[in-house]
Amino acid sequence: FPWLLRRVWRTWPLEPGPLRGRLEAAAGRAGFRASEILVWHTGGMVVNAAVAGFLPRLRCVFLTDALMTQLTDEEIEAVFGHEIGHVRHRHLMLRVMAMIAPVSVVLLAQQAFPMAISQVEGWLLAGGMGVQAPMGVVVLVGMGLYVFLVFGAYSRLLEGQADLFGCRALACEGDGDATTTFTSALEKIAAANGMNRRASGWQHASIARRVRLLDRVADDPAYGRRFQRRVQLATGVLAAIVLSPVAWGLLVG
Repeated sequence: FPWLLRRVWRTWPLEPGPLRGRLEAAAGRAGFRASEILVWHTGGMVVNAAVAGFLPRLRCVFLTDALMTQLTDEEIEAVFGHEIGHVRHRHLMLRVMAMIAPVSVVLLAQQAFPMAISQVEGWLLAGGMGVQAPMGVVVLVGMGLYVFLVFGAYSRLLEGQADLFGCRALACEGDGDATTTFTSALEKIAAANGMNRRASGWQHASIARRVRLLDRVADDPAYGRRFQRRVQLATGVLAAIVLSPVAWGLLVG
């Protein structure tokens, strides 16, 4: 909801100048379109960036005021490239699919094993237990494990892919040491936000791990290709899970 964020957050368009020209040129090279690049006023409290919106005509990129003051233009472009990477690789759509996947698993189980589910319900009733409470606990525990383990791990893969896109965008622009520029931006963001560079988040790997990935790909491009194949494999499995109820219905229907 970029239109909502523009009003909830204190924002203003990035003024014309060398930085805006640099970012617009990077967007043009990447085939990225957005309605506006906005400065998000946080009183200097947040050093970060974000992109919101599926549709190019509504999409906005947000750069916080502290990001603008604490990073160089080259480092801001690196962060901007990371956000473009999320859009170009359709990460927003993939995250939505990842959230839908557990529902697809439940629907597939109901379609493929209706008798087994009925039998489990019969056992619960025969044992003097209600059905809703135990099944509700199972669903809640399963969803919790999925969100923190599977969804989190997949999100960290996507962040790594966006990091690599940002580095490539810098390299295409002519930055002779794109990896150094990008890792410098990561380190500054971590330090400014008081983050432990070795601590991982739910959807983000630690800064140390992200830097290691970039350094390793810079030294061994083949590793970068293997990493991209890993992301593609995980995405293929995800798509198969999401579509599995439809595929089963067509197969047996």
